[in-house]
Amino acid sequence: MSQKTIQLIYQWASHDELVAIEDQGKPITYSQLWHGIQNAVSLFDGVTKIGIMSSNTSEYIVLLLAALYRGMTVVPIPHFFSNAQKAEIIRLSEPEIIFACEQSIKDFADAKPIPKINFIDSKKEFNSSTLTSKKIIFTSGTTGSPKGVCLLESAQEKNISHLLDVLKPSNKKRYLSLLPFSMLLEEICALHMVFQSGSTLIIEKDFFDCLLKKQYSSIIELLEKHSPNYLMIVPDILKFWLFELEIRKSKVTSSLEFVAIGGGKTPISILEQAQNFGIPVFEGYGLSEASSVVSFNFQGSSKLGSVGKPFQYHNLEIIDGEIVLHGDSLFSGYLNDPRSQDDLFFTGDLGRFDGDGFLFIDGRKDNILVTGTGRNISPEWIENIFNASIMITKSIAFINNASEVNLLVVLSPVAESIEHDDLLQRLDKLSLELPFYARPNKIFTTEGINRDCFSENGKPKRKNISMLEGTFKLLIGEAV
Repeated sequence: MSQKTIQLIYQWASHDELVAIEDQGKPITYSQLWHGIQNAVSLFDGVTKIGIMSSNTSEYIVLLLAALYRGMTVVPIPHFFSNAQKAEIIRLSEPEIIFACEQSIKDFADAKPIPKINFIDSKKEFNSSTLTSKKIIFTSGTTGSPKGVCLLESAQEKNISHLLDVLKPSNKKRYLSLLPFSMLLEEICALHMVFQSGSTLIIEKDFFDCLLKKQYSSIIELLEKHSPNYLMIVPDILKFWLFELEIRKSKVTSSLEFVAIGGGKTPISILEQAQNFGIPVFEGYGLSEASSVVSFNFQGSSKLGSVGKPFQYHNLEIIDGEIVLHGDSLFSGYLNDPRSQDDLFFTGDLGRFDGDGFLFIDGRKDNILVTGTGRNISPEWIENIFNASIMITKSIAFINNASEVNLLVVLSPVAESIEHDDLLQRLDKLSLELPFYARPNKIFTTEGINRDCFSENGKPKRKNISMLEGTFKLLIGEAV
C-alpha cells in the first residue's frame, strides 16, 4: 500500500498545480506533498515503529506516509480515546517514537510534538523500495479495552484497489474528510484512494471532535463551501444532516456522487429519507480484521437494507448464521497473538444472503437477548427502531433481572428542546413499531459520555449493563 501510494504521489507531483490537500482552506499541491514526505523521512533514522496521536492535519498525513514509505510499523492512536486507553495502546505496542498533537502532549511526557513539515526543497527522485509496511490498528471494541489488529500491506492494498475499480475517482474529484484518519476506513478512503487517483482531500479537522461533544456543525454549509464528490459518514452524521435539510427546506449539493456510510447499522427508515432527499448514500460492512471493507453497495449494485455484495477475495460464507471469512486479505493476527492465513475467521456477526447475493447483517451472535417468554431477540433490532429517531443519539436494549426487555437511550439536543410529554408520546410511538414481546418495558436515559455504558467511539458496553439499571434516570416506567 505505502509504496504504490508514494509512487503515484510522485507521478502526480509532475502536475505542478494539481492540489492534493486543502487543509483548513490552505492548498497543498502534489509536488509540495511529495517534498514534505521526502523531508519527513529523515525523522525516522534508526526507528522501526512509530505512534501518531493527533486529529486530522496535513502533518499527520505526511508523517504516516513517510513512515510507511520507509517500511515501518505505524500505530495510529485515536486522539479521542481516553488517556487510559491511549496509555494501554502505548504499553502494548511499544512505539519507539510517539508524535502527538498539542492537546495530548501535556498528558504523555514521552511524546514528541507533531513537527512542522517543510513542503519545499527536497530531492524529487522516486526511489522504489522493496520494504513493506505494517500497521497496528487498535479498536476500543465493546469493552473499552483496546485490542491491536495487525495488518500487512498486501491485504490493505487489495481493499484500496477494489474500491478504486468500483468508484473510479479521477484527479478532478474532491473528497471531504469528516472522520479521523486513525479510523482505518477513513485512512484508506481519504488518503490512499484519494492520492492514488490524483484527487483532492479536504480536511475539516474539528468536525468529528464537535460531533462527539454533540456540538453539530452545519453539514449543509460544509458541503456548499467545499463542493465534494465523495465523503464517508456514520449514522449520527446522516441523522443530523437529514434533520438539517428538513428544517432548512434545503437541497443536497449537486456535486455529491457517492456517500459511504458505516460504523454501525443504519435503520432502513433513515436510508429511505436520505434517498428521498437525493443523497447518494450507500451502506457497507467491514471490520479491521478484514483490512476494512468486506462489502458495500454502490450505484448499479445496491439493495436497501443490505450491505451490498461481498468482495470476492474475502471468501465469505455463512456458517450457522455467522459471517465467516478466510483468505490472504485478512489480518495476520492480534498483537502478540499471530494467526495463520489458512485459519477461518469467525466474525461474531450474524448475517444472511438473499437470492440476489446481497448480504444482510442481523446483529451480533453474542448479543442475543432471551426474554421471560422464551423469545430470542437481537438487541440491534430494537435499537435500530429507536436510533432512527432524531431524538435518540444511541441506545442499548437489555434484559433486566425479571427477564423483561428494557431500553437505555441517550437523548439528542433535539429531544432536550421539546416538551417532556411530547417526548414520551414519541417514544411510545416508536415502541409500537415492535411486536408486543420486543417492546421495552421501561425506558431509561443517561449521558453519552457515560463510559460505563458506551466506549469513546460510541459503541455499547453491553456486559453487566443490567447491573447498572439503578444508576439510570427513568424516562418511561411502563411503555406501551
